[in-house]
Amino acid sequence: MTHRSDGASENIIPLDRFRLGQKVNPLRMVEGYWSALRTGNDLPKRSQINPRGLVDVLEHVFILERIAPGVARFRIAGSDWTQLAGMEVRGMPISSFFRSTGRQDMTSAVEACLDTPAIIEADLKARSLQRAPDVPGRMVLLPMLCDMGRVSRILGAIKMAGPLASDAYRMELGETSIKPVFQSTYTAPAPNRAFAEAPAPFERQPRIKLVYSAEEDA
Repeated sequence: MTHRSDGASENIIPLDRFRLGQKVNPLRMVEGYWSALRTGNDLPKRSQINPRGLVDVLEHVFILERIAPGVARFRIAGSDWTQLAGMEVRGMPISSFFRSTGRQDMTSAVEACLDTPAIIEADLKARSLQRAPDVPGRMVLLPMLCDMGRVSRILGAIKMAGPLASDAYRMELGETSIKPVFQSTYTAPAPNRAFAEAPAPFERQPRIKLVYSAEEDA
């Protein structure tokens, strides 16, 4: 991640306020940071993200950019994804690091995150390409605006529940929850039509459950 020196310090949200006890939950801390960046009832912008505000959890953090319906590529990725993939992942579609049977699940989760928009949280399973044991994990996806006002960026975090072998893994998506950010239909600020992209329809998978919360507009 690069950081800005042009007054961006005002966007730094200390993550200490989101700590619970002595343990750091990267997913909850990143979600808390995302929530703190929201202005009124709108989504945060990608340009508001400052790595100094995420310093305690950078290895778990990633940012995705939707480049076509159903396709989101890594713009920034912490070391967790590099270790899981066994390679540098920046510029690659996130779905390419999922097993063939789970790619549609990941595509659906990305589209639900951006089109609803919604907070997506999902169980993961990392399966070794060799003979290492499977490793469970969890992931959160948080919708963001690009600077042109389109809901086309995702701030995400991933946390694996066990050590990873020196091997490449491919992921599977497990039970997934969709928590809409807004109770009513969301209308994003009008984008620059020269850069507009048509959203793809989202078909919920059987393992996905829709969650409504009274704190959606918090």
